[in-house]
Amino acid sequence: MNNSINRKIINCRKWIIASIINILLLMVAQVSLAQHRPVLTSDSATWVIAHKQLAGNLLGQISLVSHEDSLYTQLYFKYLLEIDSIFMGMIREAQQDSKLWFKEFDNDDEKLIYDMNLQQNDSITDWKDTGNYLHVDTVLIQNGRKVIRFSEQNAWGEKIEFIEGVGPNISLLWGCINCGVLSPYSVCKHNGDSLMYVTHNNYFNGCDFAQTNQYENKSNETVVIIYPNPASNFINLKYLDTRKEIEKEFILTGVRGNIVYSDHSFSNNIVIDVSGIDAGIYFLTVNDNKSILYYKILIK
Repeated sequence: MNNSINRKIINCRKWIIASIINILLLMVAQVSLAQHRPVLTSDSATWVIAHKQLAGNLLGQISLVSHEDSLYTQLYFKYLLEIDSIFMGMIREAQQDSKLWFKEFDNDDEKLIYDMNLQQNDSITDWKDTGNYLHVDTVLIQNGRKVIRFSEQNAWGEKIEFIEGVGPNISLLWGCINCGVLSPYSVCKHNGDSLMYVTHNNYFNGCDFAQTNQYENKSNETVVIIYPNPASNFINLKYLDTRKEIEKEFILTGVRGNIVYSDHSFSNNIVIDVSGIDAGIYFLTVNDNKSILYYKILIK
């Protein structure tokens, strides 16, 4: 009699376990068939992007321009201090597959930059590190959104993620090798005036940096006074140092890393003619073999 009772208990347990497994499989199937929220919701969608440059951490904005007769949406980027946007490339979304492809402004090759179908242990090409891959560590639901988390870290102290309806947390520009936007990171996403997403990364407070002084010089010993800034014709550099005049290297680069001016001088007072340089944001590097200083220059 005891054996009969034991068999019934065992069979009951098996039935319960099988039922639980079936329920879990059904839930997984329902999730996989569910329609993921699109990333390119409309032309009114914008992203606040943080990125790292020689001058420090900067904020910019990604915006979109779509065309009815094209599968692609144009992607533009601008620094928050500028009015004009820079064309970065074309982006295409397949909503039924929950994927995004990106084409750089100077290249017609498509790059898969977002895929919400990835599962644990899957991988995707790491476009910032040629020949290597990003490896899926976890797939989870966070704040009502599906998140694919990779094993690899980004430059902002957390793991790389694909976020449903938002895109990669390393931004839609992470596959743009020649855009000059270093270590991009999606801080916020807006749809018109509505805030759709904001990061919880400790580097940020809402859609801004948590620390106010993002362009503080890396040296406490040497200072370069720059005026006027913004400039339109000339920039004056006054190099403050108690030592006798030493040789210094001055390099002015554009946002894409192109050098627009370079010179060596022993003088502590330098004048740079910028009248022939296009308007925009530039970065000045001053190297005196003791310290390297970085400054942001705005040319009007």
